[in-house]
Amino acid sequence: MHAGRRRRPRALVTVTTALALLVGPTVGVAPASADDPLPEPTPSVSAPVTPQVVAPAPETFFVDGNIAVGGSLDVSGRASDWQPTTGLDLTYQWVADDVPVAGATTHTLTPTADLVGTTLALDVTGTLPGDPPASATVRVPVGTVAPGTLRPGTPKVSGRVEVGSTVAADPGTWAAGTALATTWLVDGTPVSTADTLTLTSAHAGRSLVLRVVGSLAGHDDATAETAAVTVAAAPVWPTPTISGTVQVGKKVTARPGTWPTGTRLTYRWYADGRAVSGADASTFTLTAAQRGDRLTVKVTGTRSGSAPVTRTSAARTVAAGVLSAPRPTIAGLVGGKAKVGKKLTAQPRTSSWSPRPTTLRYRWKIDGRAISGATSSTYTPKAKQAGKKITVTVTGYRTGFTAKAVTSSGAAVAKPFTRTPQPKITGEVRLGSTLRVTRGNWDPDPSSFTYRWKVGGKTVATGRTYKLRGADYGKRVTVTVTAHRKTYLPTSRTSDRTSKVKLPRPALTREGTFKVGRDIKPGTYVAYAWGDTWCTWSRRSDARNTAKGELANDYGYGQRIVTIKSSDEYFRTYGCGSWYKFYPVGGQQSRTAADGVLKVGSQLRPGLYETSGPVFADEQCHWTRLRSFLGYTGPQGRNVIARGSGDAGDTVRIRSSDEGFETFGCRWKRIGS
Repeated sequence: MHAGRRRRPRALVTVTTALALLVGPTVGVAPASADDPLPEPTPSVSAPVTPQVVAPAPETFFVDGNIAVGGSLDVSGRASDWQPTTGLDLTYQWVADDVPVAGATTHTLTPTADLVGTTLALDVTGTLPGDPPASATVRVPVGTVAPGTLRPGTPKVSGRVEVGSTVAADPGTWAAGTALATTWLVDGTPVSTADTLTLTSAHAGRSLVLRVVGSLAGHDDATAETAAVTVAAAPVWPTPTISGTVQVGKKVTARPGTWPTGTRLTYRWYADGRAVSGADASTFTLTAAQRGDRLTVKVTGTRSGSAPVTRTSAARTVAAGVLSAPRPTIAGLVGGKAKVGKKLTAQPRTSSWSPRPTTLRYRWKIDGRAISGATSSTYTPKAKQAGKKITVTVTGYRTGFTAKAVTSSGAAVAKPFTRTPQPKITGEVRLGSTLRVTRGNWDPDPSSFTYRWKVGGKTVATGRTYKLRGADYGKRVTVTVTAHRKTYLPTSRTSDRTSKVKLPRPALTREGTFKVGRDIKPGTYVAYAWGDTWCTWSRRSDARNTAKGELANDYGYGQRIVTIKSSDEYFRTYGCGSWYKFYPVGGQQSRTAADGVLKVGSQLRPGLYETSGPVFADEQCHWTRLRSFLGYTGPQGRNVIARGSGDAGDTVRIRSSDEGFETFGCRWKRIGS
């Protein structure tokens, strides 16, 4: 019977009525004749009547559900079909083949496996309470119990379906108690009933299906199959190789080759077949313990659904390590030479060895021959070795490595000079003057000398003479003389310091008009008109103090510069003090005094300058960019590039092509390039 359908049962109603009739004693009398008078009626008492229960016909009941194992049955009826319609207590009992089903005493039932094939019915009893009670029972036929339907699981093949792999049966989820039987089919032919199947080359390219049959008591067997999967050929498992130099101290690398996609690789290094503790990475640095061993690496590939696969590389013999070492040096040399009687020390520079040696040995040699007994880190050259070359060989040792010997550069063994006089500086210590050195008498005579001039402690020249420059002003000068001779130590002596470098001797020391070429030579000169002194000069074509003979002029405070040409006849100066040949003393500056003329490039750095305005309240600020120091021939003469006045915050750009810059009454500060 299908679930959800309702039917009326076909059966007879069995009605059981308990009827007890109580009859009182009967009084017997002789029959009377017709003529006899009727006797007086004798009163009688009726027996009590027991109530009757009438059950409805089976057809009035409805049966819902599936008459099969595991199905759900429900039998229902109407109270109005019973007599009486109220006051009845209904009870139930399911029967199978007329045998009551234990515990089945409700109007619902889920058939169990033991009821398969039995004829199922429900006895419904209506009871009317009383003394005695009355009841009636109706049997509602249901039908024959059919086997249940077993819901199959969804089987799966676990593992990689490829030659060489072992696949496992995963039957899926079935009802509890279900007995399962698995069958592997290759191209539809059963090949195994085990839970696992190892795929061989015979299976390659053929279809694989897993069939699972489930058996459960009271149920029809159920069968489920996986979708067919083609068995793939066996994957290629590459043989790893070892790359790198196989020697102690070197790092080698396992090259695994190309494994199937999705393979996770692990590594293990072996020395003479023994696993090296902790060596489980793709790289491995060989130690002294592996020297001479046969090195191999095993690569194991693991993929989901596949058994691990291990491949081993070809063996390679571990060679001894090679120490890397720098050339040692010799400490204690004098000017690159070994001095007789002065102790020398070998410096092996072990911090630069790779790896560091654990033991060092020394051997000193003269002209390549070992010196007897000279095997410590120090050695003192002897007089008989003068003129020869000394070296030291350092040999490093470390377990697992071949010994490494390195030799220093050779140093000539030299004797000292017996007389080393201190040099002296001669010449006037003024700008423009040339200083010379007197070496003195050395013993023995050097074959050559070298020189090093220093001004203010900084080297400025290496010749035998030195001409003082503007940058040297105010500083002191020394010269160091170094003597050289084969088989002798280079020896240096330094002079005493000179006095501070002064300005050159003045070309003019007084005011007046002077003949060019006789009294003063053509050239560029500077005067320092500091304080309130007003300096005036002019280049002239005659000696008279008239405007007609004036070629150019200048006047002002502070430093003044003039260039006198050879074509000039006369030079006139007033209030300027002494004139000196011009040297750019003081170096490049980024600030100016309030008054003066400066040479751009050597005394004043080119760039953008800003003024703070007039220094004196009663004066103005003026500036001029100069093309030369030939003087002014007019307000905008050929010598003037640009000129102007300024207030606080005004700027002027001084260019590297400018020869000079003049400021009058204001200071300037460089603020940019």
